[in-house]
Amino acid sequence: MASSLNDWMMLIMTLFLSLSLYSASPAPAPAPTPTSLSNNLVESTCNKTGEELYTLCMQILESNPETASASSPLDLAKATLNLVIEDTQVASEKLRVLLKTKITQPELSEPFDICVNWYDMAVGEFSISSKEVDEDPKTANYDAIF
Repeated sequence: MASSLNDWMMLIMTLFLSLSLYSASPAPAPAPTPTSLSNNLVESTCNKTGEELYTLCMQILESNPETASASSPLDLAKATLNLVIEDTQVASEKLRVLLKTKITQPELSEPFDICVNWYDMAVGEFSISSKEVDEDPKTANYDAIF
């Protein structure tokens, strides 16, 4: 599960950096056709994640209707944040249930507690980023990274 969280964190950091640079670009891009807009946006964003995360990025963003249909970098950032918040909340709840029902060894209780707290903090930071992304994408990016 830690590997999955690390993948998510790396993907989110890369996506936000890419989206921040993409949306801050001074030169407007030619207007794409409506049918190609989402696919091109997801693909161009995932291209910026590097070879090792490209496939994971494409799988995640194309498999979710909200991210797959995003029509702008800002919409994609919001949809990605919503997806990450939801998945992180689910992981936190699963750990919490595991801690309450399956962890009977005291020496394991504390590490699981710490893990649950980290997931909860991640949800909080992603939620803050989600609220800030409209106002200041760079601040939202900073909150998502930390």
